[in-house]
Amino acid sequence: MTADPYETFLSSTDVPTWQASLHELLRRLNAATDRHVRLRLLSQAVTVSGYLSWLSRVAGKPAAQRTAEDAQALLRDRLAAEGQPATAELRAVWGQILCWNGFTRLGRSLLTEAGELPTEYTVLGPDQPPVQRLARLRERVERRGGHTFLPLVFQYTLELVEIGAVHEARSVLTAPGIDQSSPLVLDLLGKIDERQGQWEAALARYRCSSWPDHRHRAAMLGIIVRSGDSGGPHLELDKPTLEVLQGTDGELDQAELARCSAFLNACLWQPMDDWLIDLELGKLAFRRRHHFEADHHLRRSMSRAPAGAGFAIASLASTNLSWVLGISLFQGVSLVPEAVTLSEEALTLAGEEDDARTASIAAWLAAETGDMKYVAAPGANWPDEDRARAQEARGEKATAIETSLTGYARTGNHRSAMRLVGELAAAQFTRAAGYLVDLVLSENSQDPLALLETAETVLDVGLDTRTTGADGTDYATALFERMLSLGRFEFKDLVRACDLAAKHQRTDDAEDLLLLAGSRAESSSELLELAILQRRLREERPDDIDRENTVAVLDRVLRQSRDRFERLQVAREYDFHGEHQRAQTILEEEGVWATDTDLSHAELTVALQCRITPEERRQLGERATRHLATDHEAGRLGTHPHLYAERLCEVLQATDFPIEEALARYRSRPRTETPASGWISHVEELDAALEDTTVDLGAVVTSASSARSFGHRLATIAHLRQKVDDLMLSYGKLTPEIVTDDPPVSRAYDNGDSPRALELSELWWAFLDSGDDRTADRLHAFFEEEKTLVARWEAHRKEVLAPLRDRLVRASDVLRTLAENLIGPEQEREPHPILTGLYASLRADVTRLLSDLRADRAELESEEEHHA
Repeated sequence: MTADPYETFLSSTDVPTWQASLHELLRRLNAATDRHVRLRLLSQAVTVSGYLSWLSRVAGKPAAQRTAEDAQALLRDRLAAEGQPATAELRAVWGQILCWNGFTRLGRSLLTEAGELPTEYTVLGPDQPPVQRLARLRERVERRGGHTFLPLVFQYTLELVEIGAVHEARSVLTAPGIDQSSPLVLDLLGKIDERQGQWEAALARYRCSSWPDHRHRAAMLGIIVRSGDSGGPHLELDKPTLEVLQGTDGELDQAELARCSAFLNACLWQPMDDWLIDLELGKLAFRRRHHFEADHHLRRSMSRAPAGAGFAIASLASTNLSWVLGISLFQGVSLVPEAVTLSEEALTLAGEEDDARTASIAAWLAAETGDMKYVAAPGANWPDEDRARAQEARGEKATAIETSLTGYARTGNHRSAMRLVGELAAAQFTRAAGYLVDLVLSENSQDPLALLETAETVLDVGLDTRTTGADGTDYATALFERMLSLGRFEFKDLVRACDLAAKHQRTDDAEDLLLLAGSRAESSSELLELAILQRRLREERPDDIDRENTVAVLDRVLRQSRDRFERLQVAREYDFHGEHQRAQTILEEEGVWATDTDLSHAELTVALQCRITPEERRQLGERATRHLATDHEAGRLGTHPHLYAERLCEVLQATDFPIEEALARYRSRPRTETPASGWISHVEELDAALEDTTVDLGAVVTSASSARSFGHRLATIAHLRQKVDDLMLSYGKLTPEIVTDDPPVSRAYDNGDSPRALELSELWWAFLDSGDDRTADRLHAFFEEEKTLVARWEAHRKEVLAPLRDRLVRASDVLRTLAENLIGPEQEREPHPILTGLYASLRADVTRLLSDLRADRAELESEEEHHA
């Protein structure tokens, strides 16, 4: 390539051209000797590799995507080799890396140090309100001359569609100079056509593209155009297309909601009977958090889909159920058994090429069931976050810290950050933990799920009030306010925040969020969720429950819902609010008492939660037990049938139904062999050495094969810090057992009722009454004897406390040494801005820890001197 490879990249939008540009930039970079030239080529190569990774992913070119990702890793290493980012030029390249790794705000701040933000990075990250962002993009689009950087136009028109300016977006895309055959342009024009219900026009555009998402959309739109006839062209289920089928495209924005609503209306206007349509309806219901409706469509799609699509649909159905489990207040009945069985089914349908896509399912199963077989051998392509979850489940804490650390720096995944926050909080390194929380608040400010899970971690580890953000607001308040502002028009986000506030006794926040959620609930799933939330939040204050309003909400659910599971839950809620006759009517209408009605295990459980007669409960209990036995024998309950049995036992435990005999064979959990973990073995050895004074505790700490890793040092500090705190507490409270009938008065535990205390009282009264020398001598003799008894008592106390004091001193000494070496040479040389900031915060935490240890030692020595 003789032309400027970067200019070639800017003027094109096809994968082969961008690949060739990247290859040429890497070749020139390897040959460059001048530092400024190297940094310029590094900057260009980082940009091209980032865009190539994105375009090859959406274009269904996995080989090109791997090439781009390998290049990104190589470029990070080359940039790190340039040393600490001491110049604006070097920091700008790091800014580009950060933008592609999920740290858009920090990346842009580094980029703008060297001047105006490059056009190629204007499109990354929603860091402004839509209107201001649109104005900035418009200015960049109008400024471009000669050639147009099509991704910029793509983002600009996408923002136009988002605010409803579809006609202006269409005019921009059809203007002279815009390549009408580019899949990027076809993608947006097709979405606009879909939003406006122009199905044939959208179908024609998608058929001109080879992108897997467009092939998928074309297959579905072909069914709509043919009025439900699925006899059109066959959808090729290659790996890129399967990834499209499995994807849910994240949160619904307003533009997507309008497009999806148009699609939904088209499906309602005419009968559709195709697995692809059911799949799309299920994905749409999931994205709108209509989980039971989504479950219905996904199971229906899975039952009729070709074999190759089985895993993609089953994994979506599993994810959908796990979302229901994530809202604890909505668990009128636990769906963990169904979620586990469905997840296992998804794993059995997966092929070798699905390695990376099975990771999250396997990690969730291991965490939920405690069965390590799912994560015994993580695949080579597992994402860092899922690999860390698997390591944590196997007890490999130190390794999980290392994986989370590198994973967060490489991807900006907030879950990796929250795993690190948990470990840092355990070590009481609150400044470093706060640094990561601040990063999530900044970089994930538009992501409700990231904010929710961050708030949950902050509350769980006690950072909500102990640490405050940069503006002085405590983290919990800042996170709730941000979630509220994002979720003001989204019921699902309000429910997430309400559930979290309730779990952590933030009653006022929960009530405010509940009231706001009530004005946003529309679908039957949302209304049912609202009714259960109202009851569960106020069940400890029954006088505060607005029964009339809640019953009215349940009435709306009953009018809208066609799902039996939802309607049975309405019956249960009616019973709670005293509407017993209406509840009985629902049970009869849904065929609960008809033995030929095929009720699911969850439906039977809900029916048993209703207020029915003892005889009806006995009959339903027997029926549920038989159903459990039949499905178990048929292998339909997976490898964890005890989950179904335990749920049934829980709902029947208040009755005289013979549940133990009927369900005994399911009650024992499958034997799970937890593989030996190096970290667990190390902790056991560490605790044993702490008890045995003949063992060199420091040698045990440094003898582990992973002792030189940062993760090992941090995990060991967290463990030892908890030990030191416990020992200090025990040391302050521990007193020797009384070994004599005459303990010294000043050390007695009897509140002045001992014989010596009574004797001293009598002596003082006698002295005060007479004041003669005889009583004074007796009082003096008593105190002389008291000195002897105190000395004997203190000697015994010292003897009893000696082993505890020795453990405390040894643990403190090793903890101090570990803290002093936590930031090692490798961390000192780290040039990555995210990790550099983390290590700087850790240094401050270590300084505070060392100060605390010195204070504890001084307190210990002072107490010894006092008693001496």
